[in-house]
Amino acid sequence: MHVLPLYMLAIREPIRAIIIDDEPPCIDSLVAKLTDHCPDVSIIETCHSATAGVNAINAHKPQLVFLDVNMPGEDGFSVLQRCRDMAFEVIFTTAYDKYALRAFQFNALNYLLKPVGVADLVDSVNRYREQAHIRTSLQQIESMLKQVRQHQQQVEKLALPTLTGYRFIDLSEIVRLESDSNYTRFHLKNEQPILVSKTLKDYEELLTAETFVRVHHSHMINLAHVQEYRKGQGGVVVMTDGTEIEVSARKKADLIARLPL
Repeated sequence: MHVLPLYMLAIREPIRAIIIDDEPPCIDSLVAKLTDHCPDVSIIETCHSATAGVNAINAHKPQLVFLDVNMPGEDGFSVLQRCRDMAFEVIFTTAYDKYALRAFQFNALNYLLKPVGVADLVDSVNRYREQAHIRTSLQQIESMLKQVRQHQQQVEKLALPTLTGYRFIDLSEIVRLESDSNYTRFHLKNEQPILVSKTLKDYEELLTAETFVRVHHSHMINLAHVQEYRKGQGGVVVMTDGTEIEVSARKKADLIARLPL
């Protein structure tokens, strides 16, 4: 049997990519970082406007598009709305905007914060490779667009990655979240639990402004589903699904402050 050399096994298929950004210095910086740290990404074309970006996408059929959110005239979102199809994945690049970042996170979309750091860039490209079999849905994009444009702090749905794509869950349906090593188990109202390959800390940071509170190193609860609180050193909360969850002593004050007592 013929065995390939290790260096040949390590070779990856190139990722055909387009960069769309109205600022030439940002494009130059991104190209340089991709060349140095992500050599498997092949830049087919760089574009300085939404119109040029749409034309390049339709002409070249890239696998990956680095898309600037904030551009004069038509923004990056209009590029997606004008494309004939979504047969590519997107890594959004954006300056800091808390509404946009929360919308990207809630809808499980890949994004980079400007100025783009090397570690974040490598992570985003690796994430693309790992999830290449999962297509970003128009529902994710539309949900994100709605949240950004309306500047909503209170979002209603959360995208949970699954083996076949994403499951969109109403926040009101989440009773509690339970840590399971590097995974998180979502316990839902009237549904079977869903196991997701992200840590509870990831979701604590994401849901901190919503009606959720971390009450224990292993548990985060939806305050809307608290049925009873029993006093004690930390206390115990009884959820609407009948679960009794011990509250750690150091989390007690935060919980009490947020309960409608």
